[in-house]
Amino acid sequence: MGMLRKFAIDRRAIASLELALIAPLFLVMIFGLNEIPDYVRAYTKAGAAAGAVATVIAAQPSVVHAASGAGSIGDYCLAAEAMIRPYALSGLTVKVASRTMTAPGTIVTIWDTVCYTKSASANSIDLAPLSDTVPAGLINVPGDSVVEVEVIYAYVSTSKFFLQSPITISQTVYARPRSNATIL
Repeated sequence: MGMLRKFAIDRRAIASLELALIAPLFLVMIFGLNEIPDYVRAYTKAGAAAGAVATVIAAQPSVVHAASGAGSIGDYCLAAEAMIRPYALSGLTVKVASRTMTAPGTIVTIWDTVCYTKSASANSIDLAPLSDTVPAGLINVPGDSVVEVEVIYAYVSTSKFFLQSPITISQTVYARPRSNATIL
């Protein structure tokens, strides 16, 4: 009992004990608070990339369905590559589609393409098309058209303290063709 009382009265090591208890909490906060804004920034960049690609394609009267060359889908998808930087490009996928209403309630896909940035694949190829549905009220009248762009990005944390495995970010943007005609 005398030893326990001596220990209770001795205050010399309290600062060390407090540091040992609180330091791990502060380290978790410091590393964790770095990952959250980085993820939010990547999420925002994916949305901006989808918007940029949709805007550029919607401004064209038609597009060339090729991996590269003037006016090609592949070149427009490079806008997403530029916008997602400084994040790694290997997890970036861009899906693009042109849809139009042919009759009331009937929406038809004119074309759809999945294009990868140069770091993953230099080809723009038709695979895994987007869903044929568009949000209600977006296309109301036969002849109306819309460009749909989906950017999918596999975010990988740089520190991997909390977020140790990739998180898939998906952003979809719709844009009306500037000429009000279907983009072929």
